[in-house]
Amino acid sequence: MAYAGWKDITTVTWNGKALMAWVDGISGLKYSALLHERTPVGTAWPAPQDTGQRQQEAIVITFLYDSASTPTPNIDVTMGLSATLLITLRTGESVTGTFIVSDLDIAVTPEKLNLLTATFKPSGTITWDLAA
Repeated sequence: MAYAGWKDITTVTWNGKALMAWVDGISGLKYSALLHERTPVGTAWPAPQDTGQRQQEAIVITFLYDSASTPTPNIDVTMGLSATLLITLRTGESVTGTFIVSDLDIAVTPEKLNLLTATFKPSGTITWDLAA
């Protein structure tokens, strides 16, 4: 069995710009089936049924804030922009789709690192390809 780790995330692109060099953390890689809960007559437990609809959580990416180079997250990740986000987990596995930047947060850590945290909310078709 092959496990995927942080070292296996090879690509993060936003609107065609390669931003992996600035990525400090990623969360929200969660894809859910929307279920209809029903309890059939005479049963004690609900029997969830798949509605066929899917829900992608917002993906939050924390970048190192770097204003000296191009491309750079603090220039290319723009509030309100809807574009393609691609995260390659390892060869042949990826999450891609249309997202909109819903909020930005700038922080300074005790280590004096400047961080830019961006929330990408799904705004179009999302494709999960986890077959390696």
